[in-house]
Amino acid sequence: MRRKEFAVSLGLATAGRGRMSREALEAIEKARSEGMTFDDDAPTTGRREVTVTAKDAKPVTVRSSTALGHIGLMDDTYIRYGNDVKFAGVDSKGKKHTVGVANICRNSGYSIIGCRCDSHETLVASMEVITVTEVK
Repeated sequence: MRRKEFAVSLGLATAGRGRMSREALEAIEKARSEGMTFDDDAPTTGRREVTVTAKDAKPVTVRSSTALGHIGLMDDTYIRYGNDVKFAGVDSKGKKHTVGVANICRNSGYSIIGCRCDSHETLVASMEVITVTEVK
């Protein structure tokens, strides 16, 4: 018997779709505590529980570089510039735009912080793609 059918048989729910009342859910829990099982209960997988303690952890040495222009690999993430590096360029109307390393480079499709190309083109507020260079 399914849980919904059990609640309907007790008169605590209506047949068909919909949520069951609190009383119906409490009756189902009471029936479970008395040993009743339902067909729509999740089956047990038979897996054992594993407890991970602090002694299982392995120390990891992490090296970082804050030097601007540093090229390095961090895991599988390519980092070329620091987070505070700015890039500047001029649009077709002569307006200067300054962008950060989070902007996407049109040439590679990656953010500038991890872009491997030498010439970065990015979309700016004037809805124009411009070439930007690092501000020194």
